[in-house]
Amino acid sequence: FLSWKYPVAYPSRCLPDFNVSCEWMSEDQIQQLRESLITIGKELAGMPVIFSWQSFLSTELFSVLAIDKSIIICTEKDESGDNGDCICICRPKVMQSLARYDERMREKAFKEGLHLCQLCFDEKLGSNFHRLSCSHAFCVDCLSEMASVHVKEGSLDALSCPLPDCGARFSHATLRALLDDEQLQRWDELNTTKELQTLAGVKYCPRCDPS
Repeated sequence: FLSWKYPVAYPSRCLPDFNVSCEWMSEDQIQQLRESLITIGKELAGMPVIFSWQSFLSTELFSVLAIDKSIIICTEKDESGDNGDCICICRPKVMQSLARYDERMREKAFKEGLHLCQLCFDEKLGSNFHRLSCSHAFCVDCLSEMASVHVKEGSLDALSCPLPDCGARFSHATLRALLDDEQLQRWDELNTTKELQTLAGVKYCPRCDPS
């Protein structure tokens, strides 16, 4: 990861203030990269260098660090090391970062693609879908109509994934995304009443103002 700030004298008299960080590299490797970037900056004295730095990191990183093998990020320390065909590096945080990045990219690709809603059977952009906690996704129009009907009728138990082999309950985040303020307030009141009815020793007082 390359970050930088432009000093007032850049680019005529100095290089940007920059920092290089990478969770799977050693301190020596990072320092080697810093020195390589400074060398490139000196060769381009008086000229902008950021594009050249980015190009260098994209195309020459492994060759400069003399890495000619595949890198595998492992989670157990006893798996790390050079096994001949690849280099295994123990970096649990890197695994977590890669997993988050993969999830973001999958969601981005989903939103940009066309998908068939299993409720209305219309093909729509993924950006018009809502993904439930069970990972099943349906178009917002169908889910909003479904949630509105069940909240209006008070059938809260039906607020779940419509796939017959799933049935995962709608999360509060999903309800906030699908319902307007008035509908959400009604759901909250109905849900509170339902929860109170399940508590032993709690009785409804007919004299209390329900409002």
